[in-house]
Amino acid sequence: MSFWKQYTSPLGYVSNGNPIDTYGVDHSGFTTRDELQYQTARINRENELMKQYNNQGITDYPQYTTNFWGSSADNNYGFGTSNIESNIENRQQTMTPIPQMATQQSTPQVQQQPETSAWDTVKQWGNTAVNGIMSVPEQIWKAGESLGELTADTKIAYDYWKKMKQTGNRLVKTFGSGQGADIDNYYHPLLQCELAKISPESRRNGIALGYAKEYLMDYPVKRITGQSHDEVMKDSQKDLQNNLYGSNLGYYNPNTSCEDLLDDRRTPNMRKLGIK
Repeated sequence: MSFWKQYTSPLGYVSNGNPIDTYGVDHSGFTTRDELQYQTARINRENELMKQYNNQGITDYPQYTTNFWGSSADNNYGFGTSNIESNIENRQQTMTPIPQMATQQSTPQVQQQPETSAWDTVKQWGNTAVNGIMSVPEQIWKAGESLGELTADTKIAYDYWKKMKQTGNRLVKTFGSGQGADIDNYYHPLLQCELAKISPESRRNGIALGYAKEYLMDYPVKRITGQSHDEVMKDSQKDLQNNLYGSNLGYYNPNTSCEDLLDDRRTPNMRKLGIK
């Protein structure tokens, strides 16, 4: 039984961790970098298709399966089996638009997340702190169109990490050892939900930073402290699924607060202390 919610995108993609995904692509040979690049390409493709449907007044989207990337399944739908970076651009250039539909409806207006003076301050801080992120791997910082925005998103992620740690310590102090478990099932998607509401760049940055944390920061530490490879990977997969769930939840529900969207993820002890 899964410990996290599976997410189904508006076009039918299911985040279930299977080696072969809903769209027919085999992930069994993908590296961490491959997975990040594939998921970014998938999200971009879904967003482009939904934009085309919306422009035609269509909001009841068709559910895609192996036809999402085109009719040919050759070479893993053009992505290859590993080191897929060189194939990503080719796939994006060969994508065909949806056919024009006869039925026209009014296109719903989506409320955009407003920029605030606080957000401007964070972005300014990011632009002056570029040297602080030069150690971040190329595939992570290239995910953002703006280096300053990535730095700002990194600061936001760090603040949420501190908040999660503070909540865990408070729960342990109040209720005893082990009572801070499972709060990451709330805080991981909460962070990604908030980033997804800021901008498409921040949404991509959030997913990329999540991969960096799990595999570049957490994995070595957990292995040194005695956890097996399988144990670490299982926990990382859970966290990455939570990240994707929260990111999609925030992106597709722009007018509902992330705390409300994820209220069911709060633990009973968090509720007792009124922690959100």
